[in-house]
Amino acid sequence: HSRSSAAHHQLLELRLAYLNIGNSLFVALQWQTFSSSNVSPTEAGDMPELSRFFGIIIRMYVETGGSHYLPHMHAYYQGEAAVIGLDPIELIAGTLPRRQRRLVEAWAELHQEELIADWELLQSGHLPLPIAPLE
Repeated sequence: HSRSSAAHHQLLELRLAYLNIGNSLFVALQWQTFSSSNVSPTEAGDMPELSRFFGIIIRMYVETGGSHYLPHMHAYYQGEAAVIGLDPIELIAGTLPRRQRRLVEAWAELHQEELIADWELLQSGHLPLPIAPLE
């Protein structure tokens, strides 16, 4: 079975795993390979885009073993990336320029319920719904 290399680029992404063990929170970094082609949302490493505004891209991973992960989203801006917790809305890891971080946090506060609903959809094997951008 042959695949067109143009249609199936392999991308490497940094995955952050949040493991609640006892009363301690451990963050594990995992490198995950995923295909940029159309794949089902339940394939490990798929990262649907939820929104895009002011050059910032908001994505959310399908997390295998979802009960071990804290609900979070990933924000990307010009080569920088941050992981933002959804409840509460706060920076967990990574960096963004100050202005972009504030925009992402303000947007997330406005859409917190939708973000949590998308997290639950994604973890149960469904595609998340797009969320309106900041305007």
